[in-house]
Amino acid sequence: MAARLPLCGVDVLVVVVERRVLNNPDAARHHIETFQRYFRRTIVLMAQDPRLVPTYYGPGPIVRRLSTLPFEVIPWRTFVYRDELARRWRLPDPAPPPDLGASSWVEPTVP
Repeated sequence: MAARLPLCGVDVLVVVVERRVLNNPDAARHHIETFQRYFRRTIVLMAQDPRLVPTYYGPGPIVRRLSTLPFEVIPWRTFVYRDELARRWRLPDPAPPPDLGASSWVEPTVP
């Protein structure tokens, strides 16, 4: 679920994420970078606590403006993707595997 709206002079996509994403700044930045690459617009993440109070994570001026809006006026909707697009796009792993510098392949020996 997400909401697309103009705020502070830019086109913003507010994306609903799990609370644990906002609790981890590295994961939050990773999600923002990934969504920005895919949607090519400013991204703000939103999660709700157990009482359904929203918390926003993103650029300061946009988050401050969002926090003044009643939650009900934000145009939330479910984005549906074509199957081929969904298969093609995945959140990449946050950290690439370490570069070991050498191959672990060993040539078989002939007796």
